Amino acid sequence: MERFLEDMIYDIGNREDIVKSCIEISEIISRLDNNICINNITNSRSNNIVQNLIYANHFEKSSPESEILKIITRSCISAESTSSGSGDLSALLVNYFLKKIKKSSCRRSRIKILEKTREEVINASKYFSKYTRKLSKKDISSIIDNLSISPSLSTQLKEEILNCYIGSSFDVSISKKLETSFFKNNGNRIYHETEQLQNMGQNSWNRDYVNIILIDGTIDSVSQIHHLLEKASEEKEPYLVICRRACEEAKRTILLNNARRTIDLFIVEIDFKVELHHFFEDMCVLFDCDYINPSMGDTISSKIEKVVFSLDRVEIDGKSINFKKEDKNEKFISKYVKDVQEIKTKFDQAKDPESFTIVSSVVDSRIKFLSSRLVIVKIGQDDIRFNPDTSSHVGKLFRSFPDMGLTGIIDLSETIHDSDIVKIVSNSQKNKLMTQRQLFQSLISSFKIFETIIKSEKIFTLSS
Repeated sequence: MERFLEDMIYDIGNREDIVKSCIEISEIISRLDNNICINNITNSRSNNIVQNLIYANHFEKSSPESEILKIITRSCISAESTSSGSGDLSALLVNYFLKKIKKSSCRRSRIKILEKTREEVINASKYFSKYTRKLSKKDISSIIDNLSISPSLSTQLKEEILNCYIGSSFDVSISKKLETSFFKNNGNRIYHETEQLQNMGQNSWNRDYVNIILIDGTIDSVSQIHHLLEKASEEKEPYLVICRRACEEAKRTILLNNARRTIDLFIVEIDFKVELHHFFEDMCVLFDCDYINPSMGDTISSKIEKVVFSLDRVEIDGKSINFKKEDKNEKFISKYVKDVQEIKTKFDQAKDPESFTIVSSVVDSRIKFLSSRLVIVKIGQDDIRFNPDTSSHVGKLFRSFPDMGLTGIIDLSETIHDSDIVKIVSNSQKNKLMTQRQLFQSLISSFKIFETIIKSEKIFTLSS
């Protein structure tokens, strides 16, 4: 039994092990800086230091090196989710701090190193604060000019950004088409193919002042919606029913009555897809409504009138559904969106990268749906051929927009490298402009990581 426990428990509180591990990890970060790697799971090229650190973890599971690398990667991922660009900068600053750790021969020396590093960070913060200012149109042009993207896309971005609504969200992906396209959506759009349009022989179903009924379950028989069909026939108002599934009898009845023009009712089945698991909860937040949940004991036929609500407009084109409503609780929705974003932040990417890819995709899809003013950017193949990392560069630009507006930018073009931290920060920014939040988030995160490692006395880990 004792031998078994010895095999499972690692004490990385041993200072020699910690110092050795930190030196090795520092060498890895140095090699990854400004280098492009091929991720062995995604099979994609990446010059993202934090992303490459995750896939570079070749250490034995639960070894001192592996545990310390987890501390670094998790903190850098959290920093990046807080402010675009701060993940990689945090890693570079941690790398600089780790080089000091081999000087920590005793507890007293470690405390002195930590105090000196804290003073370094504070002085750097004071220094950079002198170069903080508001963002200008000229700054946006300068940032775009230094993205290493094609000249035509650079021109497109400048035009589109200036014509966007304040507070717009951006979704960037790679298109199969040659040219890059921009699509502005005002509303909450979900991408889902609808069967009824094809059966009706129509290309679209666009209606104003639509009555909506949400059912998080299956319509098993037409009798469950009989009262609804009568109500729709009497009122002559448009109705939209969204459920997981509906029986063929119910769908045929709806289709027949639509053909006879006795009702104007559209039914959408969203099925039990993973990416739409939270659809009904998201709808409730967006439009302050409720839904029928048969699995919780709700009876469809008796609860329909209690949950029906109205939207200003609904647009269905066969591949997507767009919901529009002017009067919404934006403050509450914004808080909800942050909670959804934290799902990805809190997920242990280093431990399970494959599951993270799925979770990340679902969260991104939900955020896209929850954003009422969305600009969809499809990067064309011509721009990808110009630079394979174009999508990543453009995505990072848009993610930094909120920080630019809220906290302003720091102009590094006139800074003098009077300290190692200033030199590291300045060299990391090609365009010499960065958001204030990116800088200070990086300084705080990197110092916290260093503090955690240098204070380590006993860290025990059980392997699974």
